[in-house]
Amino acid sequence: MLRKIPIQIVRQHGIGSKELMEYLGEQGFNLSQRQIQRDLKAFVELFDDLHTDGNKDRASWYWSKKSELLDLPGINPVVALSFKLTQQFLSEILPDSVQDTLSPYFAKSTHLLNSLKEENNLADWSDKVRITPRTQHLIPAKVSPEILHLVFQCLLEEKALEASYTRRNGEEKDYRINPLGLVFRQSVIYLVGTLWDYEDPLHFALHRIKDCAISNKLIHKPDGFNLDDYIATGTFDYADANKTIKLTAIFTNGAEIHLFETPLSDDQKAVKKHDGRVQITATVKDTSQLKWWLMGFGSNVEVVKPKSLRAEFIQMSNELQSLYQSE
Repeated sequence: MLRKIPIQIVRQHGIGSKELMEYLGEQGFNLSQRQIQRDLKAFVELFDDLHTDGNKDRASWYWSKKSELLDLPGINPVVALSFKLTQQFLSEILPDSVQDTLSPYFAKSTHLLNSLKEENNLADWSDKVRITPRTQHLIPAKVSPEILHLVFQCLLEEKALEASYTRRNGEEKDYRINPLGLVFRQSVIYLVGTLWDYEDPLHFALHRIKDCAISNKLIHKPDGFNLDDYIATGTFDYADANKTIKLTAIFTNGAEIHLFETPLSDDQKAVKKHDGRVQITATVKDTSQLKWWLMGFGSNVEVVKPKSLRAEFIQMSNELQSLYQSE
């Protein structure tokens, strides 16, 4: 209610108890105009900068021009919903220190939304919204809470991380990693950073860190490093840097319909062929992810160009045929 009261910039710039009652009602707080008037009179005794114009028929309330912005611990349903969704979708990527700070707001938000179930349509909004992946669901790789906590702490304090890391070939190596960022990719969390005093950033799967400790050394950060630029190189798509290709593929059996709604690229073109199939042409990154996506269509797609990619699919189809005929 106090936040809704405006700062008086010009004369007659205030708000009445009736408007406050209607506003609070929209937020799920059902109070009478008389209750609000009593509260306002009590608040005048508490806040020197809160005033009324003294109009007996329709009193308006305002903050003086010199008053500081209020930061009250009150939470309305919109703010409560925001905290609820934050807790639901971001709890795994927020540092423990941040979660500890926000925990009272999470608890208060849950209590408020539960108390307004029958009075406010926002109350159960968090039960009606979900984010689902389009790829095959994989159980997230297990990361030790202690290791995750230390990684978060290193990122926040910009300190190096002494870590024992298991490489893909099973070899265990000791590294000093300079944490530069975290990337959450489906079921795996990656730590982006440089090693020792080297300049080239790399990424490390957190679940492969077996042991770690915070170093007293501050991180060595390459000049001009930007996490978005690093991701854009295609390293997480198993790409050859920024190499692109002009893909031409022919889709059948309606497999291409969603590409009209969600195109592969800005320059995508579609041509319907005489046999009913649709030829799609688009400039895309040359990545393993692209090949996996095309493979998912099975016999409903024919890769035409580039010739090198077509040759890969021909070899793959021959190997599959040999594999399934071997029985």
